[in-house]
Amino acid sequence: MVALFVDTSDVVQLHKWLRDPRIKGATCNPSLMKMAGIKSYRNFATIVLGMASGKPVSFEVLADDF
Repeated sequence: MVALFVDTSDVVQLHKWLRDPRIKGATCNPSLMKMAGIKSYRNFATIVLGMASGKPVSFEVLADDF
């Protein structure tokens, strides 16, 4: 079986697609967050997790130091 995940950092699109029962979760990465103008990773994550209503969400992270 195929599971569809929405891959964006656009909060409007996430809100739309996470309500769709065909969409099983969401994923995003730092490049998408930068393009969407996300300034606070923590605030963004809190908003997305609230919209996900228990659906799985994958937040990719990068670091430039240990």
